[in-house]
Amino acid sequence: MQFNEVEKAYGFNILSYEKIKNIYKLITDKGVYCLKTSKYDLKQYNFIISVMMYLINKGYEHILSIYKTKEGELFISLNEGYAYLTDFIEAKEADFKDYTELKMCIEAIANLHILSRGFRYDIRLRDYYGKWVEKFKKRSSELLYFRAMCEAKENKSEFDTIFLKYFDIHYKQSLKCLKDFEKSRYSKIIESHKNFTKYVITIQQIIIF
Repeated sequence: MQFNEVEKAYGFNILSYEKIKNIYKLITDKGVYCLKTSKYDLKQYNFIISVMMYLINKGYEHILSIYKTKEGELFISLNEGYAYLTDFIEAKEADFKDYTELKMCIEAIANLHILSRGFRYDIRLRDYYGKWVEKFKKRSSELLYFRAMCEAKENKSEFDTIFLKYFDIHYKQSLKCLKDFEKSRYSKIIESHKNFTKYVITIQQIIIF
């Protein structure tokens, strides 16, 4: 970690630090901060920061405000990738067995989706356009793999027991989805949309040039 670059970018001195998963808890002469690092490429990272800022500006309360660098940037470039700075808060992982905590998480995610409406990003990133059949096949195979893992355990957790109890229902659903895809006009619709997109791009190029 290039802590000297972090100090230079934000104008503080790091007295000590603690690595917690993919974040660093920084004890500095100006307070306690959280440095969130990532190995995404620049396009993906710009997308993430753009989404976060959009949600913050829309009033979403579950994302910590991002500190700008002395140069006014929202993140910095490091050898390991990119990183941004927020306040550090003491927290714990949510316990989904606790109804109150589960309800809070569901509400937070629901609000995230509601407030993200209207977000636009010009650069196309990774998506599953035209790849849902392939994706469903992979996920169906993974269900079989997870079942084998659960069955192999001598001491099964509550999650393992619930997973095995409802496995057959959800596995059959995944196979039905695949059959529905194969019977549908999905591939033809995708192909016709590709042709339409090519046509639109051509028209745009003619107008521009």
